[in-house]
Amino acid sequence: RSYADAVFERGSSGHDVVGAHADGLFGVTAPSLEVLRDLLLEDRGLLVTTPIVAAAAAGVVLLYRRGWRAEAATIGAIGVLYLVYNAGVTTTFGGPFGGETPGPRYLLTTLPFLFAPFGLVYRRAPGVLLALGWVSLLTMAAATATRPTVDLGQASLWWSSLRRGQFADSAAVVVGLSESGRASILPFFAALAVAVVAG
Repeated sequence: RSYADAVFERGSSGHDVVGAHADGLFGVTAPSLEVLRDLLLEDRGLLVTTPIVAAAAAGVVLLYRRGWRAEAATIGAIGVLYLVYNAGVTTTFGGPFGGETPGPRYLLTTLPFLFAPFGLVYRRAPGVLLALGWVSLLTMAAATATRPTVDLGQASLWWSSLRRGQFADSAAVVVGLSESGRASILPFFAALAVAVVAG
C-alpha cells in the first residue's frame, strides 16, 4: 500500500511510528460536517480567503438556468463531491487543509471547473464580482507576501505582519540580491500590479 509507512510520529531515537494514513482508506474516512465548515468558513477557509469562489458557484447556477444543464450538473458535482471527499481527509500531517496553507489546497483542483461559467456572473453583477475579487486578491497577496504558512486561527498574522512590514523572504533574498524586508518584497508587488493591470 502507498503511504503504509508514512510517519505518524517522529521518534527521537530514529524509531519512527508509522501509520499516518492508517484511518479509513489511505487516511480518508467518513466526511465530517465540522471539517466541511472549517474548509469553507474557518479563517483559512476557501470562502474567507477567496470569497470570489462564491461568485463562481453562482455562475454554475446561472449556467443551469441558461439550459446548459448537463454541463452545470457536471461542474457542480465535481465541486460538491470533492468538497465532501476533502471533509473526510484525516491525515496527521496537513489534515484536510493539506498543510498550513492559505486556503484548503486539496480543493484547488476543482476551481478551474467552477470558474468555467464565470463570465455569466460578471455580466449579471460586475460590481459584486469586482468587490469579491479585490477582497480575494488582497487576502491572498497579504498571505503570500507575509506568512503563507499559518495554522487555523492564525490568519490575522497576515495582516499584522503586513502592518509591521514583516515580509517573507522573496527570491531576491534567496539569491542574495536583497536583504529581508520591504525592499525584498517589491518585485512581488510589482508583478502583482502588472497582472492586475493586464487583467
